[in-house]
Formats: sequence, C-alpha cells, structure tokens
Amino acid sequence: MAIELAGYRIHEEVYQSNNTIIYRGQRLRDAARVLIKVLKSNNPSPNRVARLRREFDIGRDMQAAGGIEYHALEPYNNGWALIMEDFPGVTLREAFSERKLNAPSFLETGIHICEQLTHIHQLGVIHKDIKPANILIDPRTGAVKFIDFGISSRLSRENPGVVHPGKLEGTLAYLAPEQTGRVNRSVDSRADLYSLGITFYELISGQLPFPGNDPMEIIHAHIAREVIPPEHFMDASPVPAAIQRILARLLAKSPEDRYQSAAGVRLDLEACAQFLQDGDSQSLMQFEPGRFDISDTLQIPQKLYGRENEIRRLLRSCADIQSGMARMLTVAGSSGVGKSSLIKEIHQVVARDGGFFLSGKFDQFRRDEPYNALIQAFQEVVRQILTESRESIQHWKERLVEALSRNGQLIIDVIPEVEHILGEQNAPPELSPTEAQNRFQLVFLNFIRVFAAPEHPLFLFLDDMQWADTATLNLLRNLLTDPESGHILIVGAYRDNEVNQVHPLALLFDDLNTSTSAVKEIKLQPLKIKDVYRLLADTLFFPECPEERIDSWVEEYIQARAPHADSKENPDAFGKAEQGMHRMEPPPGHELVEIIFKRTEGNPFFVAEYIKNLAHENLITFSPGERRWTWDLKNIRMRGVGDDVITMLTGQIQVLPSDTRRAICHASGLGGRFSLRMLALVLDQPAHTVADLLEPALQAGLITPRDDAYKYITRFSDQETTGRVQYTFIHDRVQHAAYDLLDDKTREQMHLRIGESLLAHLSHEEQDERIIIITNHLIKAR
Repeated sequence: MAIELAGYRIHEEVYQSNNTIIYRGQRLRDAARVLIKVLKSNNPSPNRVARLRREFDIGRDMQAAGGIEYHALEPYNNGWALIMEDFPGVTLREAFSERKLNAPSFLETGIHICEQLTHIHQLGVIHKDIKPANILIDPRTGAVKFIDFGISSRLSRENPGVVHPGKLEGTLAYLAPEQTGRVNRSVDSRADLYSLGITFYELISGQLPFPGNDPMEIIHAHIAREVIPPEHFMDASPVPAAIQRILARLLAKSPEDRYQSAAGVRLDLEACAQFLQDGDSQSLMQFEPGRFDISDTLQIPQKLYGRENEIRRLLRSCADIQSGMARMLTVAGSSGVGKSSLIKEIHQVVARDGGFFLSGKFDQFRRDEPYNALIQAFQEVVRQILTESRESIQHWKERLVEALSRNGQLIIDVIPEVEHILGEQNAPPELSPTEAQNRFQLVFLNFIRVFAAPEHPLFLFLDDMQWADTATLNLLRNLLTDPESGHILIVGAYRDNEVNQVHPLALLFDDLNTSTSAVKEIKLQPLKIKDVYRLLADTLFFPECPEERIDSWVEEYIQARAPHADSKENPDAFGKAEQGMHRMEPPPGHELVEIIFKRTEGNPFFVAEYIKNLAHENLITFSPGERRWTWDLKNIRMRGVGDDVITMLTGQIQVLPSDTRRAICHASGLGGRFSLRMLALVLDQPAHTVADLLEPALQAGLITPRDDAYKYITRFSDQETTGRVQYTFIHDRVQHAAYDLLDDKTREQMHLRIGESLLAHLSHEEQDERIIIITNHLIKAR
C-alpha cells in the first residue's frame, strides 16, 4: 500500500527489505523524480530512526565522491522519510541475477566499483555493508553508486562486540571475520575489501563462497574456512588465474594479508583488463596481485612484531589446560610494551578450539572495588551465552543451577545479566559479614568452574594486575590451589616496575609457587630496531629490500652505539666488523626508523603514537602523484627530544574543543571504561549531547566505543540504551594524561560531582552495587 507524504506524489513501490520500503515518486515543487525510503513499522525503535538519520548524514557527505544524491529528510510516521535521487539504475543483484559475468565484463564493472569505494574511503567512511544489493549500476553507462550508509562508520577503527548473529551489523554472508566480533581485530576500511571480495566472487560464480542457513556455521566459515576457487563450480564462467589471485587476496582472513586499499584493487583489475585485451595470457598466468597496493590512509598494523617466541609459549600453556590443568601465566613489562596485545593475539585460537576467552581489566581509580575485573570478564561470557539458541541457554541454566544451588542471587547481584539465564532467584539467608564473604567466594568459585570444562576450556585474561584488589587475589589463590579446578588458564598482565617483593601480587605468586600451581612468567622487552623497521615498512609501504641489507644496517646501527662492548642483540657483530666485512647500502626508510626507535626506545605503544603524531603534523604525508608515503626528516629531527609520547598525548587532549576536553577529563575520573549514561549524569547534560561532545575525541583516537551502539544515540534514547553505550580510553596513559590536566581544586570538584550524581540518580539497588565507588569519589572530594 502506497504512503502519503506531504509535498510528494508516490508512484510505485520498488523495493522492500525486513525493515524498510523504497518508493519511486515525484517532488511536487519541481517535478523532480525521487526515491523515498521509509521504515516499515508505524512505531519504529529509536535505533531504527537513528540509523535512517545516519544514512542521510553520511550519504549526503558521499555526494562529493560522486555518490547518489540525498535531497532531504522529511518527518514521517514517528520517524523519517529519506528522499534520494532516482538514479537510473538497478542493483547489482538485479542486474546480474540471471547471468554470471564473464572476465571482461567483470573487470569493467569491478573497476567502476573500486573507483567509487576509493572515494568513500578517502572521505574517511567505512561502509560496513557492501553487497550486490547495496551497489547500483546504470546498465547504459556502467556507472555505479553505493547506497545504504545506515551502519557506516566515520571512525578509522571500530571494535565490534560479541552479539547474537541476528544482531550483527551488516549482512552475514558478506561480513569480514573481524566484523563478527569473534577475532582479535578491529574493523577498518579493509573489512569493506573483504565484503567486496565476496561480492566479486558472487558476480563471477553466481553463488556465495559460504552458503548456508546456520548463522554460526557461516560465522565460522568467515573466520576459519578457505574459499573454494570459482573455477571449481561446474557452471562458472572460465576465470583467469590472475582474477582468482585477486579474489584470494581480497578474501584473506587477516586484514594485513588483504589488499590495503580499493585503489590497489582497481590498479590490478585495470592491469588484468589490459592483458586480456592484448591477449597476453602469459602475463595473466604470472600476475602477482598487490604490487601497486599502497594505502593512502595511515593504518598502524594490528599484527605483532618480534613476539614469535612469546606467542609459542602462550600456545603451549593453552595446550596444557586442554589436558585438564589449572595454571597461571603472567606477562610482565613496562606500560605500553604490548602485554595486552600479545595475550589477545591468541583469542582466535582459543575460540577456534571451542574455549572461552574472557578478559577483565583492573583500574587504578577503582582499586577498592572487589572483583571488578572478574565481573567484567564474566559479563562477557554471559552475554555471549545469551546470543545462543534457546536449547543452549537451557543447557547453561541447568549447569548453573547445579553449581550455585540456592545462591544464584549472589551472582545476579554482581552480574545482573545472569538473571536472563536463571530467572528470578530468592535472596539467600543473611549471614555475618565474614561468613557472607566466605560464602560469596565459594559461590563465585563454583560459578567460574561452570565455564571451565574439557569441551570448553577457560582462558581468563586479567590486565593491569598491579592494581588488583585483595578479594580478587584471594579468590585466584583458592581457585588455582583447589584440586577440583581444571581446564583453566589465568593469564595476568602487570607492570613489573610497580610490583616489589611485598606487593600483594608478588605474595600471591610466592604462595602459588610453593604449591603445585607454579606460576610461569613471560618477561616482555621493548621491540628491537629490526622489529620497528618491519612495523614502519608495513605502515609506510617501504620498497621491498633484501634481508641481508636490513641485517647489515641493524648490525652497523648496534655497533655505532656500543663501540666498546659486544652487542646484546648481535654478539658476533664486532668479530665480523674486525674482519673488515663489506657494508651494504642501508635499507629504505632507515633514517626515519632510527629517529623513531631512539625517541620511543622500542615501546610499541609509543612507536604507534609517535607515527600518528608525525602524520597529524604533516611530517609524514601521502603523495597522490607519486603514490607513496613521504616524510620530512629535517623537521622530524628538529623536534625536541623532550617531545615524548606523554607530552604528545597531553597536547592532543588540549587541542580538543573545550567542551570535549572537559568531558574527557571528567570521563577519566570514572575510570578506564565508562558509560555514556554515567558521564551524562556527571556533566548534567542529555546523553545525546554528551555523545556529540565525545565525537572529536573518538575521531582523534583517544577513546574508542566498546561496540556499535554509540552511533544510534538520539534525544529519544532511553536510560537503558544510553547505559549500554560504553567507551574505553585507548590506553591507561591517555586516561592519566586527561586526569592530570585537572588542577587539584577542579579534580576535587569533579569527584564530588561524580559521587553526588551517582547518589542522586541511581536506584537504591544500583547504589548498593556501587557503594564502594561512590564512597571513594566522596573521599577524594575532601
């Protein structure tokens, strides 16, 4: 049934999805042909309304890239009607539903698609839902345009959470592995390239690489299964080997192994088209994809450098718990050395083997809040269980009832989501404080053991253990020394320079080492200069260089800085030097690497922040004409040695708009992770206003959203919605830099405001849950 919209005449319905309908019509004031997109529901959710608004805002910005024109957003039926140009085309799905593309047609269409996607990425947008239904093509000219920017992101990276497959953003059949939230990778523009690979595969073969109806099987396929080459399908058109290699590169599981830019894909497609036109079958057979693939967007690789031995040790420990052990492994090192990144690197391995990978982080400003990190960790697993089938949830309910008996409410009090599994529970009998504490420890231990079993071992990562509370340390001691515990690996990261022999954490290690649960430790060192070279080479696309040249330069660099002693990195260096060995030409980019290595001392976090800061100051830039990255060595050298990373982080916060800076500084008082609702209460402003205030800090990469919910906050969002929106500081150093910007008086006023806001706006139950937090803020206000 056609709708009525003031100022427009509706002609026909042209498309209908699960949530929206698109009509073709005419704007009365100028007779312009338009498409009108509306929500199907008469009472749409605030999220759906916000998504349509977001599609308009981002889509309008895409017009500069030759995208479809978004004319207006008209009020309609408790939501909006999105008015777009009536582009004279059809979707790729409609255009090629009856036939598969041969190689020349595919290459021509693919080149047009890559041109448009390049423009989108250059405008700083990740589409996140690329598929044939979201690409329009004009059959007459071959021109293409992308549509449906409702879930697109303006951030350079997003971190999706683990949600029910039905609630994943995007279309499951086309999702990149990192979009599932089940691998240790952020989502960036390279996720679009994976989805593009699925789209190309379908255009060529006529079918999806991972067909099926089971959402979890499709997710597993994206993460772990290799794609069957299109040539294996009997009815597929002949596909040149070069195109198959392009598809394989697009569909790589790891973003670092994929194409890095849509422009790089376009250049390869153009080369193949030329070879095909010239009949040059030999070049097509020998074609190497990605030779000209250089991203014009600065992306610090997420993969690890120089940590191969440490990863092997972690994997061996994972194998130990498969056999039934309960063990603790610690990763020690200074702030920013990469402890968390190392541990999270095996997330995918644990998930692949059917285990639970849980993580919690202790907070310097919440040290008196018992079990805080453990509660964070087990909230994750409960939310993950709630994404499963009814049968699976019933199975977990039975396990929990058996383990907790009549004490389920004790767990619900600290992890409210457990009630969605157990249902309402009776309050346990009242006990004396000491007895109540002992009972809680016993119940929590039983709760933890439910998730540690032969079929699903438990990998528990606890970060910043130098700030762990006494109650948590006692619970871990009991867990690891109890013979009933098994299939558990606790990996704790801590700053060893902040833990002396009488620190509670050190005392825990002593106790465990005298029992049967000896603690193993990995001591993480800063990166070596060769590792920093590899990182810079991958980030700035240094020309390929023989390994011998890199090794020769490393050797010479070490000798120059230790002329009277053997190098720790290469003890044979001076023996070779004394033999008068020939020095090779240094590798490309070596001078920049030497400067950054010296300024950061090989600290991975500092290296990444230093590179980003140089790019922010245009001392590292991309040259479109030369299609390469360039750097201003003279001015980089002129930067004072005192321009350390902490100074740079402070500077990044100080240049934020004043209201954003105030919001970030107050957020630092709430902790390393904070909710939009709590920050809005503290600032005494509406949540949607605070969400807008945080946008510059998100763009600057100082904070990051915990999931996708941040994009859909409007003035209509309720408290439950705003409470789900969570942010984290990208590193403790950023949180501390923001906190240190406040003078003593302002800091005291902030803590008073936080404490009073929590008392004034939280329910009695919420106050009881946060009584220690509230008390600490009020104490700091004195």
